[in-house]
Amino acid sequence: MLCVSIYLTVTVPALRTIVTPLEGVDTREDRVEAMRVLSAGNVMIMGGLGAILVLQVRDDCVRGKKSSTFEYNRQDKNMRSGRR
Repeated sequence: MLCVSIYLTVTVPALRTIVTPLEGVDTREDRVEAMRVLSAGNVMIMGGLGAILVLQVRDDCVRGKKSSTFEYNRQDKNMRSGRR
């Protein structure tokens, strides 16, 4: 949700300023500043998406360890009872 809000509040207005500047209002410096803001917004979006990716990988690893621990305990219990 954070990435979407950054996109809507930073990227869309910055692109509007860069692509279709208003006559007499937006100067070249305004367009350069809009590009800088757009770049910073993109970095924040990439950071947010990277954090989501790390959290998903961590969650998958934790689930995998729980699953393998459960499987090991089940096999150990079956071996003790004489089942295979």
